[in-house]
Order: sequence, then structure tokens, then C-alpha cells
Amino acid sequence: MRRHIAQHHAALYTRANRRPSVVNTTELRRELEELVAALARRRPHCERAGEAAILRDAEVLRTEALKRLAALDEETVEGRT
Repeated sequence: MRRHIAQHHAALYTRANRRPSVVNTTELRRELEELVAALARRRPHCERAGEAAILRDAEVLRTEALKRLAALDEETVEGRT
């Protein structure tokens, strides 16, 4: 299971490095909101090994996504003034 997660993370990292340096803020916001919503919908599977670590990682990811959304809000407000 952990190897699968590591491989998935490596694939995401590789794809992220191929993206252009200019980020569409609207698309980024939508993707972050989708991520937060997906994490909120996820239900724990206590019978699975490693679930506690998965829950911790999901919470860290959710917190970071919310921070990035807040930063995007600040950038938008600053850009308008």
C-alpha cells in the first residue's frame, strides 16, 4: 500500500513539474476546492492498517489547501486595490 502511495506521489510530482509556470488562478481555486470537498467526503476505514496515518495526512493536506485558498483570496484583494 505504501509503495503504491509513493508511486502515485512520484507521478503527481512529475506531472506537476511539466506544467507551465503560469497558473490559472481560477482553475487552481477550483481544484483546491474540489480537493477540500473530497477530503471532507472521505470516511475512515478503521479496519485498514495505517488508517490513522492516512487521516493525519489528509488533515494536513486539507489544512494546506485551505491556507492556499486564503492566500489566493488575499492576492485577489491586493490585485484589485
